[in-house]
Amino acid sequence: MGCKISFEGDIYSYGIILLEMITGMYPTDEMFTDGMNLHKMVLSAIPHKITEILEPSLTKDYLGEDRDHELVELTMCTVMQLAELGLRCTVTLPKDRPKIKDVYTEIISIQSMFSALNN
Repeated sequence: MGCKISFEGDIYSYGIILLEMITGMYPTDEMFTDGMNLHKMVLSAIPHKITEILEPSLTKDYLGEDRDHELVELTMCTVMQLAELGLRCTVTLPKDRPKIKDVYTEIISIQSMFSALNN
C-alpha cells in the first residue's frame, strides 16, 4: 500500500462511517461509478433531497408519518448535522478536514441534542 497513517486519514474514515450510517450505503456499492462516490452523493442531496438518501430504518423509525411534526423536524436537524460533519471529514484535501477535538465536540453536541429529543 505505502500509505502513511495519519490523524487526517482517521478523520476521513470516521466521516465515511458517519455517511454510511445515515445512508445505509458503502463506498464500494455498485452504484458509485463514473466519478460518483458516497461523499458526492450526500453533498448533492443536502439540504433538499436528504430524505431520498437516508437509511430506510431512519425514515421508518424516526421520521414516519405518525410522528410528531416537531420531533421529525428536530430529528432531521440532527441527521443534517451528522451528514454535514461526515462531509467535512471526507473532503479531498487532508488539511481541510476538521481536527479530532472539533469532531468530538460536535458529536457530543449532536448526541446531547438527539438525547433531549427522545426524553
